[in-house]
Amino acid sequence: MKRKLFISAGVAVLILGMLVLLNRDPTVEWSSFTPRLSETFQRTGFTTLALSSCSPDQVAVPFTVRWHPRRWRSEHTLFVTGFPNAAEHYTVAGKGSSQIECFVRYLDGRASAIDIRSHLRDAPVADILSAALRTQFPRLSIHLQTNDG
Repeated sequence: MKRKLFISAGVAVLILGMLVLLNRDPTVEWSSFTPRLSETFQRTGFTTLALSSCSPDQVAVPFTVRWHPRRWRSEHTLFVTGFPNAAEHYTVAGKGSSQIECFVRYLDGRASAIDIRSHLRDAPVADILSAALRTQFPRLSIHLQTNDG
């Protein structure tokens, strides 16, 4: 009985380890992400009104990104180009909407997550932006949040 339990536990650990190691990296290198993001804004009819850096705490990093095997090696990296651990705040407008906030989180010089925030009245336009970004960055974590404000 103990032997079967030990073997089952070993197989479970092996499968879990394989899933972690074979999990594709969902992040996008900073140098290719920035132009593709701007092009997606323009292609879908959005205008960038403002761009600024902001606190990385504005956007949560998904667990699958924080614990991806690529990051295990990053502690030994001496130089990272782009935004090593930062966030950018885009204010965009499109198709007669008021402002929509778009936050991009970078981790180890790679875009790791996008948060789109809009007022409830602008939800249909924010949905268009979200769909366009999901098409352009299919594996990237993209979260859409609307509020009554």
